Amino acid sequence: TCTWSASGDGLQVSDLLLAVDDSSLKGRISAQGPGDPFVSLDLHLDTLNLDRYLILPEAGDGQSASATASNTFDLPVTMMRKLNFNATVAADSLAVKNLELSHTRLFMEARDGLFSMRDITSSLYDGRLRGSASLDVRSTVPAYSWNHAIADLDTGPFLRAMHGQESLTGKMRSTAALTSSGQTQLALRRNLNGRVDFKVTDGAITGINISQRLRDGIRKVKGLPPGPAEAPRTVFSELSASGTITSGVEKTPDLYLLAPRFRVTGNGQTDLVREVLDFKLLIELAGSEGRFDEGALGLGSVPIRVSGPVREPVISPDMDAVLRDLGLRGGQAVQDVLEGVGSGVNKGVEGLKNLFK
Repeated sequence: TCTWSASGDGLQVSDLLLAVDDSSLKGRISAQGPGDPFVSLDLHLDTLNLDRYLILPEAGDGQSASATASNTFDLPVTMMRKLNFNATVAADSLAVKNLELSHTRLFMEARDGLFSMRDITSSLYDGRLRGSASLDVRSTVPAYSWNHAIADLDTGPFLRAMHGQESLTGKMRSTAALTSSGQTQLALRRNLNGRVDFKVTDGAITGINISQRLRDGIRKVKGLPPGPAEAPRTVFSELSASGTITSGVEKTPDLYLLAPRFRVTGNGQTDLVREVLDFKLLIELAGSEGRFDEGALGLGSVPIRVSGPVREPVISPDMDAVLRDLGLRGGQAVQDVLEGVGSGVNKGVEGLKNLFK
């Protein structure tokens, strides 16, 4: 339902109410000019679940990762270049890909093929998002930009909603400024440039207890039995990193993990096109609460390398450094431990990156 009036080349719509399924849209619309008019919209949604309208692939219709990455985005650019409008859209409750957002609001304007969203705000999982974005179809190849600042995001419930498990918990803040262009996913990765950073505080990496692995590995080298079993989670006070992305390659100079009895520092790069990484990490057996319990063994720190496919990296401890510090000929136990540490840290960082996929 609505109230409308028209005169000359103008149309005014007020008191608009559109009810679809469980959603109600209210607002007003105005259009002015012949042919391709300038349109102004002010719309308010009470609730919308986009998942119920997504077209899912049929069983057996799966595609390989390379085929998916090369899929072409067929944007209706001819029609999009004719659009000229301002739109303010607000939604009390919004669900998409199992994520739940509230108090979402954005302002968008379109001019001759340039779509700008200057102000995007939303509340999600006890956190707040503020961002902006753009889509430019004025030239042959579409160009994109995205900026955000996220504060106080509860990463555990967020990752559970996105991926079905809480690989990481804690409060996160993050900023990003990204640009890209292309008509396929592969091209968008190859042309990706910008920066991103994150910091998670008072959290845990779930599924692995790095402290227990370090403790029991050192005890094994000393000929002692394992210590008492602990919960499979690595508690930390801080996990952070920043990255600069150039032509699809992200360089990270400052990976940092601070746990009660150890810390990890590192640097490296991730090729987002080939999906391979190469990082050098240093594990120091001293953390926010002091030195590691088994530190009397004489092992102060261990360098390791994490490289290969992002989803299945190879963990390679510098065993020469281990043996030099320990004064031992053997070292398989320590190598096993460090492989667990490397995979645990990588799991935490990948959990963070999954936030933005």
